[in-house]
Amino acid sequence: MIDFIADNLTNSQIFQTMLKSSMLLGLAAGVIGVFITYKRKSIEINVFSTGSLIGILLVIIFFNSANQTYIFAGSVAAAVISNIILSIVYKTNKINKHIIQSLISAIFLGVSITLITYITQIGGAKNSGIELFLFGESTSLISAEYGLLKIVTISSIVFIILFYKQLKLTVFNEEIALSSGICVNLYDLLIDIIVISIVAVGIKVVGVFFVICIFIIPALTARLLSSNFLYIMLISGIIGAFSGAIGGLTAGYASFVTTGVSNTLILLACFLSAMIFKMILQSINKKRAKV
Repeated sequence: MIDFIADNLTNSQIFQTMLKSSMLLGLAAGVIGVFITYKRKSIEINVFSTGSLIGILLVIIFFNSANQTYIFAGSVAAAVISNIILSIVYKTNKINKHIIQSLISAIFLGVSITLITYITQIGGAKNSGIELFLFGESTSLISAEYGLLKIVTISSIVFIILFYKQLKLTVFNEEIALSSGICVNLYDLLIDIIVISIVAVGIKVVGVFFVICIFIIPALTARLLSSNFLYIMLISGIIGAFSGAIGGLTAGYASFVTTGVSNTLILLACFLSAMIFKMILQSINKKRAKV
């Protein structure tokens, strides 16, 4: 396995792109995921991902093509529309936001399954590569998508560095943020734009079923290891990049394992390890306190 990885890292451009794209995606999603978890908007990612999938499927149906440019445009457009739908429903209903997110996510998933069934029946599923969008495959990224992923990752990190204080204030105390003249809605919108961009690219790398994992699990793992917001972001980004790298290498070596599955398993292992570590640490601290 080591010889295979070393050889491909040196000689295979596809393998190198797969590894770098998985790491960048994990880094960006891990850092942004911290804000998502603190703002309790985790289920919104499911809405964006299932919405993106609907856009992809509609492109395949109406254009009878798996052209990557059309598919990416359809994915982004559908995710944006999903966000608009969420905003409208939020403003016109007094129902709990989590319930609204769950309902819309379930509806979008139902629509997606219906469209997949239709494509399968007309014989387009095999040629259109729908399985790539369901379970992910980082080797399927074209150069333009990889370039966009780099731009999104760099932009999200620069955005957080430049507006760290404002973002932290909007997360922990919106009232003080508003009284300080900070436009909370603008920062929320910018975070949503970054999330939609990551989802639009990430859905092809890790799949619609696993996109939420690369946002949420690194952030939750980091929160087990630290209570400092800055450290949580750093740890979450590192865990995301690490899982992306190991998951990408595993998927590259074992062709029967998709990038989404391998990434999620690595993230789950990190989360369980952090949880066990915290339990052991708490147990040691209790014993010391008794002494």
